[in-house]
Amino acid sequence: MQGTEGPLVAIALMALQPPAVCSRLAEELARDHRLLTYDLRGTGRSTRSGPYEIETDAADLAAVVDEAGGGAL
Repeated sequence: MQGTEGPLVAIALMALQPPAVCSRLAEELARDHRLLTYDLRGTGRSTRSGPYEIETDAADLAAVVDEAGGGAL
């Protein structure tokens, strides 16, 4: 999580791209937003345990957003 103030923004890259792909955008947003990035299952620092499907990715994202306080853009 980056940033400490403002609305929560979640960056979810669904094409197996790591959050680092958006590092410049993340730096800019973190100036006045709370920014959440995460690694999809099977990528980056995430688990290598499936299932690997859109429904699971969506549920994982919802759980991460809830853990961060909910209401993400």
